[in-house]
Amino acid sequence: MTARVPAFPIREAAVRHWLAKATAASEPLLAHAGPAAHPGPVGTRTAVLEDTVLGGFMPCWPEDLGDSRVIHHLPDAGFFLALLERAYAPVLAKRPELRSLLHDGSRIEIAFTNDVLQAQLRGEWEPYSMIRHHALMLFHGLLWLDEPARGGWAALYQAVAGYTVSRPGGPPPPDRLAEVEAAAFADFERLAPRTSDPVQAADLLDDDRALAAVVEYQLLASTAVFLLWRDYQNQPEQRRLSWQHHELADGYGRPDYLTRRWAAILVPALPVGGPR
Repeated sequence: MTARVPAFPIREAAVRHWLAKATAASEPLLAHAGPAAHPGPVGTRTAVLEDTVLGGFMPCWPEDLGDSRVIHHLPDAGFFLALLERAYAPVLAKRPELRSLLHDGSRIEIAFTNDVLQAQLRGEWEPYSMIRHHALMLFHGLLWLDEPARGGWAALYQAVAGYTVSRPGGPPPPDRLAEVEAAAFADFERLAPRTSDPVQAADLLDDDRALAAVVEYQLLASTAVFLLWRDYQNQPEQRRLSWQHHELADGYGRPDYLTRRWAAILVPALPVGGPR
């Protein structure tokens, strides 16, 4: 039997629920996000896989239409979830109980809810890092999950961070993250046509060489989310909301966002999950 990527249809009822949930959760943050805040209605639109630039690599993405924003999404997220499972394979081999997170819809919820927040922010952020800056959007998508999915993904991101840091050579320093991003997104575009054909998509997931840059990007992006989750958890309960306000208003737009915290994980004496 020819291998196929398992389907994961994106249901419109679920999308509407996630958009409403994230819009409500974004409101108190945007009120304190300063000039970057750009609140407004967020809608949704189904995209055709063949017309997307990144194919199945990105299940949804926001577009600013001025007075309103729209989250475009693919009809199916099966390839994206299979790609994450492929990237996280070394971790899931040791933590098999976390594998179900890739099949319960919670990661697709993160994809949509983080886009709702990002769609309501505006600024001239250059250079914008899809590892460092976008981690704050993904962190909020994680934070807005219901339990037990929130705790599960926090554990998975921590395990991925631990694996990434403990590999020979460890993670790259901050000044090399842009190279990782550029290599991954060049491959996203180059490989996107292979994600539209079920047989080619399955073959691609088995192609270690072709996916090397993409997998590295996914590992580093997940590690960055955990750095923010750890920082948030280390805040006293009464300071967590102000921490979120500060990250959005004073941190997110900075070119060096997350650089200091990223550099800290390169120090051998500082274990991931330890004190800041």
